[in-house]
Amino acid sequence: MNRQCRVLILGVATTLLACTESFDSKGGHEPQLVVYSVMTAQTDTQLVRVYSTYDPPAYNPLDVVTDNPVTDAQVTISRGGQTYGLRDTFITRIDKSRYTSDIRAFVANPLSVQPGSAYTLNINSPTRGTITASATIPDKALMILVNPFAVDAPSVFTNQDLSLQVTLSRHTKGYLMRLYLVYEYTSGGITYTKWSEVPSTVRTIGAETIESFPRLVRRTSTVTATSSGRESVSIPNQAYRHQINKIKSQYGGLNLKFLSVIFILIQVETNFYNYYNVANGFQDQFSIRTDEPDYSSIKGGVGVFGGMVNDTLVKALPAFID
Repeated sequence: MNRQCRVLILGVATTLLACTESFDSKGGHEPQLVVYSVMTAQTDTQLVRVYSTYDPPAYNPLDVVTDNPVTDAQVTISRGGQTYGLRDTFITRIDKSRYTSDIRAFVANPLSVQPGSAYTLNINSPTRGTITASATIPDKALMILVNPFAVDAPSVFTNQDLSLQVTLSRHTKGYLMRLYLVYEYTSGGITYTKWSEVPSTVRTIGAETIESFPRLVRRTSTVTATSSGRESVSIPNQAYRHQINKIKSQYGGLNLKFLSVIFILIQVETNFYNYYNVANGFQDQFSIRTDEPDYSSIKGGVGVFGGMVNDTLVKALPAFID
């Protein structure tokens, strides 16, 4: 046996003898506060969920079937010099296939969110420590409908999509535009008013019609010291006509009348958008990832504290649309 082989065998033996500790693929676990709260200007009730991370007995987190709410926390939300204390409450859990208990949360009511304002969340738990987070709610947006004639007569202007110019808040990182048709019909002597959302795209594959609806997107306009930028948003004329015809086919014989269209713009700030984008950015059928990206806006814990605001633009419609 030559000298190089003896050195190699000696090195391997030394390494094997030195590895006396067992390998644990799970690693260590230190409990952390988990916080989830999205403030909205659409209600005067704000919710904060405070939980703790957990260590499953084996490797499957779904083996844990009990929730882990932190019940000793003191939760406050501050704006300027005003502080709101939150109280403990329960929210009815609809799906109890895994957790059988209702959802424990902290609630502030009344707490009306002011667009354009900054809020700070503080949580102090004697058993889990202290965390803080902040978010600035977007200001109200400005929406201008560029071609209202295409909304009134889409079959006449089939080459024109419904187009809007939108000036977003400078605190907005992502947004979502929805369009609803409002109509009424009479059945059994009773008049009903309904809303129906217009899809963003409509595809026909064989005999099947596939509708897709708007998703949260990142703003493309640039925010400067003097301007918050303007976005161009459009709803395909074909999708709009598809929804009109769908309503006609269902209620056309019941004294159907169209009333209005309602554009609803949802603006979200940076924390909300980043959390959503990371959580949903890689979940498609064509990607395989072994890592799990994470995002947290919570200092001293994990989770998200964000905010959103809705704006609406309403336009009256002719009672009958071709």
